[in-house]
Amino acid sequence: SSAAISTNIMAPSLKPPQQPQKDDQSYYCINAVDPWTYSQSQAKEIHTNMSVPQSQKSVHAASTYQSEQGHENFPMIVQKNEVQNMAHLSSPPGFTPLSIVSFGAADSIDTVVTPSPNSEVGNLFNQNFDHPLNNEQWQEVIHPSPNVDESENKESPESNKIRGASTHTIPAPNTNHFPQRKKAPRRRPSRTGIAPKLFKQLNSATNATELEQALEQLNEPIWNPKLIVLIMGRLRTFGRPERSIQIFEDAMERGIDNNIYMINACISACERLRRWEKALDLLEECKVRGLTPTIVTYNACISACEKVGQWQKALEILNKVKDPDVITYNAAISACEKGGQWERALQLLDEIKNRGLEPSIRSYNASISACEKCGHWRRALQLLSELKRRKLEPTVITYNACISACEKGGQWERALRLLNELRNDEIEPDIITFSAAISACEKGGQWEKALDLFSELRDKRKLEPDIILFNSVISACEKGGQWERALDLLDELKQYGLKPDVITYSAAISACEKGLRWTKALELLDEVKRKGRPDVITYNAAMSACEKCGEFGKALKLFQEVRNQNRSTIITYNVAISALEKMGHWQECIQLLEEATKEKKLKPNVITYCLMISGYEVREDTARARSMFDAAQNAGFFSHIWYAPDMIDLHELPASVAKIAVRTAIDKFRERRAATDTSMREILTLITGRGSHSEGGESVLKPVMTAMLNSTDFSDILEFREDEKNPGKIHLYFKSSD
Repeated sequence: SSAAISTNIMAPSLKPPQQPQKDDQSYYCINAVDPWTYSQSQAKEIHTNMSVPQSQKSVHAASTYQSEQGHENFPMIVQKNEVQNMAHLSSPPGFTPLSIVSFGAADSIDTVVTPSPNSEVGNLFNQNFDHPLNNEQWQEVIHPSPNVDESENKESPESNKIRGASTHTIPAPNTNHFPQRKKAPRRRPSRTGIAPKLFKQLNSATNATELEQALEQLNEPIWNPKLIVLIMGRLRTFGRPERSIQIFEDAMERGIDNNIYMINACISACERLRRWEKALDLLEECKVRGLTPTIVTYNACISACEKVGQWQKALEILNKVKDPDVITYNAAISACEKGGQWERALQLLDEIKNRGLEPSIRSYNASISACEKCGHWRRALQLLSELKRRKLEPTVITYNACISACEKGGQWERALRLLNELRNDEIEPDIITFSAAISACEKGGQWEKALDLFSELRDKRKLEPDIILFNSVISACEKGGQWERALDLLDELKQYGLKPDVITYSAAISACEKGLRWTKALELLDEVKRKGRPDVITYNAAMSACEKCGEFGKALKLFQEVRNQNRSTIITYNVAISALEKMGHWQECIQLLEEATKEKKLKPNVITYCLMISGYEVREDTARARSMFDAAQNAGFFSHIWYAPDMIDLHELPASVAKIAVRTAIDKFRERRAATDTSMREILTLITGRGSHSEGGESVLKPVMTAMLNSTDFSDILEFREDEKNPGKIHLYFKSSD
């Protein structure tokens, strides 16, 4: 006789219950096509209506076993070679079928087996079907060989036992006592043993290619939904989510009823492929098909939205989940993190705690990363302290996010303290850890510490630096004026087999600019040109190197190259204007400014305004210089110089700009004084500095201000004197009118 596997996901329509027949030779059995399971109370109710000996009642035997094991609903299996015209019990009220495995009709019933929950077979039924099953388990359950000697089956009940199962021998049924059930039409002819053979091949496949070969050998479509779910899961595991979706769509075209597990598997594949819109379409399809989404469905959809930063959609789905778990919240927090919504991420973290759930380390990692991306380093460190109070163990991901937060906040000292804390916790730092710490040192001007960290990761930790890390170290040397070290690092990264990118070359050329090595800067620029097309940042660095070294002609030649490519930025124009101003071509400077702002629609930055103000001031065109200074203030620049309403801090201003700033402040005060007719004497305090940060220790601005105030423009109406306690301050007074 032939045996076939049939797996039913959707519950069949239930018939009205019928009164069981009382007959010593009749008993209730499991249907061979749709295996039923009964609750304990239903089985007992059936037993009270029967006078069948206990040993002959398969349902009662299962009920007794269920009661002993504490399982209210547990499957029973009818072995193969059983009945020719199998009859079945009508469904009791409220009954739900548990469709697992069943066999085709055979000759007679030998044994009804109730598997133990703790046995291999029992575990088989409790496992998620995505989990691979070994061949031995399947052979023990179904014995697929089509050529079975009938005498062997009838030789002894012991020969048909399943390991870990209890058996009850039952006489052949009197089928006259059972209502006959019409079998559902099959969709296709079945081959004996397809499922176990396929499962064996699926479990032995180690990659997507072997899995595809197993499917090709089948030579016929798969109709078993659980097999389809298993195959989709394996393909997803092997990095073939697109093939997983293809199998799902093929199943839909063949009319296979989708169950929630198939949809979950497809949504998970969409999540891997960042196809969030299709994932949400599948979620809506659940409603159309009358399927109830599970927590796995919602989690996969939120995760799909998280992958592409669709935080609004992720929160919309979260609001639909009746009882979200920590995994649900973690996906939503990650979505907010990627969308730059740090406040919402922290609100979700609080909601986890308010619901009585325990945040996981992933909850905190995502929240800290959200703070890091928005530059809130203080809040990130608070979360680190909080998770430790909750006895959670921070991971390298936790520390990386905190160090990166400090790096973005310019807190290089805190970043290094966190790195030491990570070492003390015996957590192995990775390349991301060192990259964030070195970047923090680079931004803080700590080139020596950056080189020390680089040596540690390379020599002590034996980590392979990547191009991003090399760029950070080279940039640190550039900011520290260490142009030779920067070039050594450029040669070293090539020895690692890494290819310098435009950021690498730009940092190296900028190092040459600070070291006044314009020839080396041009050599590097030519090297970039040979390997590809340099970007405008690389050109700007090379132009600046030439301009600072007095090679104005070469700087303007590079400017013309960028100009012809229509890739100029405001920095490009700034370098050209500076070169032309030093050459004495002031009118060309004015023309370039108009070209940049009016034709190219570029916004001037603070350097642009400083260049133009200085140019006008040097040429004693005070009116235009004042007008340019006012325009800069209207654009939001120079607001920091007003330390107080009657105090100006000139520290960071070029001398010519500082002179215009003081002239502007004095003129405005004159106007106010004339309008109020006040006799106020002290009007303004200038902070020029003592020269602590200047070469030679002498103040640059103080003599410039003194010379200006001694000029004929101010001597008749002003008196000024140095502060007695702080020589870096000058107080201005109106002369007494007495």
